[in-house]
Amino acid sequence: MSARWDDLRFLLALSRHPTLTAAAASLGVSQPTVGRRLAALERRMRTPLFERTATGYRPSEAGQELAIHAARIEELMVAADRVSVDRRRIRGSVRVTSSEWLCLGVLGPSLGTLGETYPELTVELMAEARRVDVFRGESDIAVRAGRFEHPGLVQRRLATVEIGLYASPEYLARHGEPDLRAGSPGHRFLTLTDDAGLGDVAWLRAHASAAQVTVRANGRVLLGVLAAAGGGLTCLPCLVGDEMEGLQRVPSSPGPPGRELWLGMRADRRSLPRVRAVADFLTRALEDARTRLAPGVSALPAPARAPASSPAPAPRRDAREVPGSG
Repeated sequence: MSARWDDLRFLLALSRHPTLTAAAASLGVSQPTVGRRLAALERRMRTPLFERTATGYRPSEAGQELAIHAARIEELMVAADRVSVDRRRIRGSVRVTSSEWLCLGVLGPSLGTLGETYPELTVELMAEARRVDVFRGESDIAVRAGRFEHPGLVQRRLATVEIGLYASPEYLARHGEPDLRAGSPGHRFLTLTDDAGLGDVAWLRAHASAAQVTVRANGRVLLGVLAAAGGGLTCLPCLVGDEMEGLQRVPSSPGPPGRELWLGMRADRRSLPRVRAVADFLTRALEDARTRLAPGVSALPAPARAPASSPAPAPRRDAREVPGSG
């Protein structure tokens, strides 16, 4: 009673080409083969599927209904073949750069499964404190806090990062909680080096003006390790501070400002299948990590599409990609 695809394709060919000769030509087989396979299918289905007319074969009511299902199966098989071909085409190397805390906390763990999907693809994941020049080809893809400035880049806003103030319980037991409104006198702060991009510099200047900066480091995870060892207070992404042993969040009002994570790449690199595949993979990974990136935000806004001040995206461009701001 069941119909197999190997038989249904003959029914579909004859419904599209109403003579045995034309149907056979479309399938690359002989005319008798089409007639024999059709007769076998009718016996299995126990109903006539075609009527013989002066102009050729015309599907019966049952034949028409079966042809509709056969066409759907054909569409699914073509789509499956296309996926297989696309994955075979995605090979080579893609360089991705981001900050060390994001590589360790989100990007690295997510990329561990990429090889299952694209076995011929290699990702070079580089943890960089400095802002690499994506436009000059230092990286194919960069994920960082803040928009990219070069107009030759396309970029997506992916997530919001919540920042908190952290210290070890031992440090707080010795020094107490800082008086942020008074500039945190009597406290020690750990902060990023100048060449790492001081995302919290304005907040620190306003609330730690009376404190001593004792260590500068070029990575958030390193700052967390120093703080957990009792070195002082530091600003960390909540994904780092909340998940690092030996740290506790210090109540602060107002707290350090949050950041926006953006993914950027050159427009010409974006058209390469391997680069686009990795960019889409990272986008999904960061979307899945939103609650870890901003645990105190109950409802995050959707990733920004093109801002009102930006030109409308070109046709066929991903709706969440916008040109560089210039």
